[in-house]
Amino acid sequence: MIYVLRYAGKTSGIVFMLNISLTQCIFILSWTPNQNDIYVLFLMILGFALSQSIANGQVRGLYGIYFPNNPSAFSCATIGQTLGFISGCLATMYLCVNEKVYVYTLIVIFSLVCFVTIEIRQAKQREREMKLNKQQTITFDLKTIENLDNIRF
Repeated sequence: MIYVLRYAGKTSGIVFMLNISLTQCIFILSWTPNQNDIYVLFLMILGFALSQSIANGQVRGLYGIYFPNNPSAFSCATIGQTLGFISGCLATMYLCVNEKVYVYTLIVIFSLVCFVTIEIRQAKQREREMKLNKQQTITFDLKTIENLDNIRF
């Protein structure tokens, strides 16, 4: 899967993972369990495992991209994941399954909105940096040309 995501890009990996999660939330809310449909549970577990594995890899990769010189970013990711597990355990005591699925769906949609916002900001920042680098290169070239005019042969 990593090889596919390497060529497809981080955006397609995140969107694929969020689509899997939303599809499963819709399926869980509309599905009525049956004794003869035990294989459906295994397919759901497979889907959740797939989305979780993509999420772990992509989110850790995003932390490395967005915070390249900050090694504490990965520990913040681990703390955030731990807080998610704790809140999930606390929600188990007070919420029904349907309510938890709705909360999970809202978190997935919120994550998608945040990811798109961050990607737009990063694209604008890269564009500004490229313009700045171009301006510095042009300035350097002009100085080089001026210095060449001052040299007498």
